[in-house]
Amino acid sequence: MPTTPLHSLTDDGAALRLRVELPEVASAGSVDLNISDDRVELSGGGYALSLALSRLVVGDDAKAKFDKKARVLTLTLPCAAPTPVPVSVVAPAPAAKPPPAKPPAAAPTPAPAPAPAPAPAPAPAPAPAPTPSPAPSTSAAAAAARASQAVDVEVARSVEWRQTESHVALLVQIADIVKGSVEPTFERTSVRLAFAVAAGKGGGGAAARPHVLSLALAGEIDPAECRFDVADRNMMVVLGKAKPPTTWAALERSGGSAASTSGKAARAAAAPAPAPAPAPPATSAVTDALLYELD
Repeated sequence: MPTTPLHSLTDDGAALRLRVELPEVASAGSVDLNISDDRVELSGGGYALSLALSRLVVGDDAKAKFDKKARVLTLTLPCAAPTPVPVSVVAPAPAAKPPPAKPPAAAPTPAPAPAPAPAPAPAPAPAPAPTPSPAPSTSAAAAAARASQAVDVEVARSVEWRQTESHVALLVQIADIVKGSVEPTFERTSVRLAFAVAAGKGGGGAAARPHVLSLALAGEIDPAECRFDVADRNMMVVLGKAKPPTTWAALERSGGSAASTSGKAARAAAAPAPAPAPAPPATSAVTDALLYELD
């Protein structure tokens, strides 16, 4: 029965590097290797490995080296370049302002005292002027809601996307996302991600800031083929297309998501979303010609 070889995966930003130890393999020709946009599969020589990648890669540009002395296979997998695109963000609704306070009722005018005859009756005293009502003040909850909305506009500008014929990848470029706070909802034509961002390094008692990303997708996805992964500086979301191979003309369908804001409309008028970069092939096999042995 094949065994899983010892291996390690590193990310230097531009490429993923996979190192696999194959002590029982004497030549690269006895190993079969397949690389897709998000997975590496290896078999042969008594070994078997199927590894899901943390980022999308360009399989056609992959390189492999087999060290014959150390019997170690090293793969260099260039990462697919993401395409930035603005997405809509659902901001918390501002709290309603309290109604203005009613002015106090004016005091009744006292009746004049009867005067002895034949003296004339005294003139009535003037009624006191009503006290002006205080101006309504903006509640602290409304101010906090506006601050949260401003932060979410910045979050929307931090999302990038890339596609292949079988998958769509979203890269949320936000640091310090609380891993246990992510609540994804994947449906056939929409995606909703609720998550929280740590208030600051070192704690200090500050509460995490909640955020919600909502997308009305331009195409259909398979919820069972969707996943996400949170890192220290960002979050990767991979969406499996429902009917591959297909290429989407845009990330969101015309009209955007159900939650739209004036900020989204202004950004759409100022700079239209760029067309997605050409998608790399969904799967590419690394042939024996790509493997070469070191002396």
